[in-house]
This record gives sequence, structure tokens and C-alpha cells, in this order.
Amino acid sequence: MPPSPFSHYFVDASGFIFRAFHALPPLLNPSGEPVGAVYGFLSMMLTLLKDHHPQKLGIVFDVGRLTFRQGLFKDYKAHRLAPPPELVGQFALVRESCRAFGWPILEREGFEADDVLASYAHFFAQKGEGVTLVSSDKDLMQLVGPLTRLWDPMKRQEIREPQVREKFGVAPEQVVDIQALTGDPSDNVPGVRGIGIKTAQALIQEFKNLDTLYENLDAVAPPRRQELLRTHRAEAFVSRDLVTLARDVTLPVSPDLLDFKGMAFSTAQAFLQHHGFKTLIHRLPQDSPAPFTLTDPSILPPCPPLQAAASPSFTLIQDKELLVDWLDEARRVGHLALHVESPLSSSPTAPLKGIALATGPGRAAYIPLAPHTLDSHTSDPKLVWEDVLALLKPVLEDPSVLKIGHHLKEQGRVLQKYGLTLTPFDDTLLLSYVLHGTQHPHTLDFLAQRTLNHTLMIPAQVTGD
Repeated sequence: MPPSPFSHYFVDASGFIFRAFHALPPLLNPSGEPVGAVYGFLSMMLTLLKDHHPQKLGIVFDVGRLTFRQGLFKDYKAHRLAPPPELVGQFALVRESCRAFGWPILEREGFEADDVLASYAHFFAQKGEGVTLVSSDKDLMQLVGPLTRLWDPMKRQEIREPQVREKFGVAPEQVVDIQALTGDPSDNVPGVRGIGIKTAQALIQEFKNLDTLYENLDAVAPPRRQELLRTHRAEAFVSRDLVTLARDVTLPVSPDLLDFKGMAFSTAQAFLQHHGFKTLIHRLPQDSPAPFTLTDPSILPPCPPLQAAASPSFTLIQDKELLVDWLDEARRVGHLALHVESPLSSSPTAPLKGIALATGPGRAAYIPLAPHTLDSHTSDPKLVWEDVLALLKPVLEDPSVLKIGHHLKEQGRVLQKYGLTLTPFDDTLLLSYVLHGTQHPHTLDFLAQRTLNHTLMIPAQVTGD
């Protein structure tokens, strides 16, 4: 497809994310994190870039649920349900993917993503440059004009003025008047109770806009319709204010910095490898630099290995007294490394198979827990679960003992089911990301091999199962 005259592309990230989440089956990355929406988002982005060749590009996000609209109407979006728990964490991963691919993230506190989209569209229209807003959101149809179009990525359809008239029965600039009358239950925009889309279309087609309609309210027939409009006049005008997109938001990133010159290939590939998106790796542009491997020393110099213990020992904790000794040692040294063994740590119903502990180099232990007797006993009758819980809880919550682990957000969800809270803690996944960004994966097995030249053991090697 040749370059479009609407060559500046701004993507409604939430639209992509929610569509991908609901359209694709659940998907976990090698660390057990849900990533289906991330995969879908990237797949749609790669298709968009391959087909449309933008000159400028921005990915637009919502910052939070509170915007200036709650100041106009406190119940705005008050009834909207929170995203599913398995989706919440993926918003941050989508942002991370944008950084890895080199796509600018655009957002502004106190405004919705649609306001940011509207403001960029208005800015470029003032300069005589065409903009494509990539979204299926009907609320953006009010922005359509000679230099602004929508691209519906699901229907692969361009939306210009004829498509807006087909949808709303009026010109793009009159869409807000239609929405002011009909309201929007999904966003708790009240509208005029009793006025549906057909009636709203007829009224705006006749009176042109909301102001003229109310200036000539006595001419509205039948009387029942006139009475509805009169009774709900305030709701109609506040609804128009709610649905009208702000076009004067201070732009979060200078338009001069949005030139699209291709993707950051090396960090993009590293991100895809880290999350197991092998299919997407093959879809990266072939004219990008030659792929690198994570073992290529010119790309990823290895860290110097840390000093390992000369004779590491691994203890299987199967009685209360031994567990007490280990936790006392943690208090003495002031830190405790731990790892929760659970097949799907991100699931609220994940069984807890065991807990690994360490107090220093070569000082490691494992508490085996039988999933089928989790609420009463461990695999050894001498150590019941209630004892494990009672002994662990004060140490895990002791502010003088630093807890150290990998991907503790997910492990913490499993522990919280049993009333265990980690504080304070250091998370090696987050530390690795801060230090190295998307240069390489941050899985525990990768970091152990790269940093310590150590291959992780599996619980069966300790328990003998």
C-alpha cells in the first residue's frame, strides 16, 4: 500500500489491548505472566506498519481513570468495571513493548487518550497535514474532517465523512449533539432519558445542533418529546460537555520527535524472545539489521560471574525444629531469599507446591508442600501447614529482614492467599530490568546462567521425587 496522504498515525492503545485480550486465547510467557493482550497488540502494530508506512507515529495511552470530566459530572464512568486481573499487568508490558520497539508513548495526566488523539489531530490539521487515528472508537468520529480520518483496524476500513453520516445520520461536527441527546450508558453519560438514536438524528437533522434545538424547543413535536427535552435540559448540555473531546491538550511529546524511521530492531527482538513470541520475531521487517543472538558477546557482554560457594549444601526441611533454625539464621544475617514453587503463580487458585529458602551463598533449603493436603499437612506429617504458616509469617513481615526474590509480584499473589505478606523486599527481576532494560531476558534461569554461570535445580533434585 503506498503512503497515505494521512501520513501521521496515532494509535489508540487501549482499543488494541482490549480487542486482543478478548479475541485471543490466554497466553503465558516463560515466566508464567499473562501476555495474550501484549502479543495481540504487537501483532496488530506490525500489520499496521507493514501496510501503511507512516511518516510519524505515536501510541496513545490513558494515564488513569480520573480526568477533568469527573469535575463536570462526578458519576462519569463511575459504573465502569475494572479490567480483569489477568489484563491489568499487561498494560505495563504493552508500554514496555513500545519502548523496546522505539514507538513514542503519548499520554497526559487529567485527560483521556481520546483528548490526546484529538489534540494531535487538531495540531496537524492547523498545519495542513493529514492524520490517521487508528481506532474503532465511535467517539472519535467527531474528529473526522478533510485532514483527519479514522482507520478501523478490525474492519480494515477507512472512516471519512460518508461513513460517519451512515453511522450517525449527521456530519462529524454534529456527532456530539447526537451523543448529548442519547447519552452513553457504558460511560455513564446521562443524555436525555427517553430519546433514542433515531429521534436524536431527526432532531439534529432538523435543528442542526443542541443550542438551536433548545432555542426552538416550542417547535418540537410531539408534546411528549418536548417535555422530555425540557425536563432533562441540564443532562443534555452536561452530556455534550462530557463527550466533546478536548483539542487543546498540551502535547506530551513534540510533534518534531515523532518521525517514524523504523523500529529499534535489537531491543524489539530481545523483547519478543524474552516473552516467547517466536512467531512475531519472523514478522520483523527483513530490511532491519541482521538478527543477533543473545549469546553474541559483541551485543551482550556477559557479567563477571560472582563468587560461588565452594561446597554448596541443600537442605530438605521436614520438621518444625529445622525450620525454626533456618528462620533464626535469617534474622541473624538480616536477609532471606525465597522462591515460591507454584505451576501458575499468576493464577488465584494456583497450588503451592513448596517454598525454597536461602540465607547466603550455598545455604539453601526447600520446604516441600503436598498440594492435595495444602491446608492441613506437608508431605511429612511432622511438619503441618499451620506450623509453616505460623513460623514464616513473622519473618516475612519483619522489617529488619530483607526478603529477596525474583518476580515477587506474582509469587506474592500466591502467598497472600494464605495471609503472608512480603515486606521489605528486593526483586531481582526489577533490578535486572532497571540495569539492562530490554537488552536481554530477565528470567531467573537466564540471569542465574549469565551472572553466576549456574544452572538452576528443580525441586525433584532436592526432594528425590
